[in-house]
Amino acid sequence: MTSAFYFKGDMTKKEYISLRWRNPGNEVDAIQFGAEVEAYIPSSLSWAMWGERSREIAMIGLDDPALVKALIADKGWWMDAGTASNEFVGMPFIDQKVKRMSRPG
Repeated sequence: MTSAFYFKGDMTKKEYISLRWRNPGNEVDAIQFGAEVEAYIPSSLSWAMWGERSREIAMIGLDDPALVKALIADKGWWMDAGTASNEFVGMPFIDQKVKRMSRPG
């Protein structure tokens, strides 16, 4: 099942939660329960966010290099793609090792 909704940037937290719980015909089909992967892309295309529930990971892409640098320098939850790949990509695999695949050709 695929669900989608549009919302404005000034949406309140209550309105956002209401959209996630919207009943599309069967209560268990609400995005709140059925979404394994979520993506957010604004009409400005200045950023995008993607997250996967089972891997408990989310990524955000920004087109503002200064903001990216500031977020990474904050030493909080933000990191660049290379660091995230090195630190997290192996976590769901046996012995935390990713099987390397050869490129075709």
